[in-house]
Amino acid sequence: MKKILKPLSAFLFAGFLIGMFFLVISLTFSALGRIFPDNFTNQIVGLVLFDLAALCWGLAFVFQSESTSQYAIAAIGFLVGLAGTFVMIASEVMLSAEGLAQAPDWLGRALTYTFIGASALHLSLGYAHAATAPDVDAQIRLGASQAEITSEAIRQAEQELESKRAALGDVIRPRLVANIKRNLNLPMSQDEFDSLPDIIEAQPKSKANGRGVPFPLWDAITGKRKRQPVTTTYEQRTEAVATGDENPTKPDQGNQEKESEK
Repeated sequence: MKKILKPLSAFLFAGFLIGMFFLVISLTFSALGRIFPDNFTNQIVGLVLFDLAALCWGLAFVFQSESTSQYAIAAIGFLVGLAGTFVMIASEVMLSAEGLAQAPDWLGRALTYTFIGASALHLSLGYAHAATAPDVDAQIRLGASQAEITSEAIRQAEQELESKRAALGDVIRPRLVANIKRNLNLPMSQDEFDSLPDIIEAQPKSKANGRGVPFPLWDAITGKRKRQPVTTTYEQRTEAVATGDENPTKPDQGNQEKESEK
């Protein structure tokens, strides 16, 4: 007898669970019909927030959770889906049994708020479950640490540059002043002349008047443009300023010949 009852009981229990599942879905579907009376699509898709949500979160708890946070989120999602299903079933039964029980006035609002709350909670829990996966969580934590280190490095660099601003300005100032004086053909001291680079760029000619175009300020400081060697000395520069020569820096002919031979 036991050999017969054991498989029979398993079959009957499986049939009972299937019947309960479809009954619950049917009642939930009817309750959703009261919220969306003219929208069949929303009635079908709304089942995802209640009956199917409880089933999916239960499966996620067993098979799709790899961290403590994911187990906790899956359990919360299962309870939210189950509680929402109970509210929908109870509301539908009370509203359908008009002759047996009087439905309270707030029941319609409860249906609406349950649907809204279930939508928000399941959406939030779904994102949270995906974000708390071990590999995703590690990537988020490492990225946040890297961003903090970068921000701290930038802050320290700003503090160092701020503390050395005067010293760095003193390094650039002589060369900057000497370049401006040279471009304006103003007298220079020996120290200012010595601060100029040994290789000075020949000034390009302007198509408008054929005069030398002054160096851009940044190029004069950084020296990024192509330059030609010159043989101008401090004495030649001083004499050129006194005589009014606008272009005393003559390219070195010997170096030009070497360049042409190359």
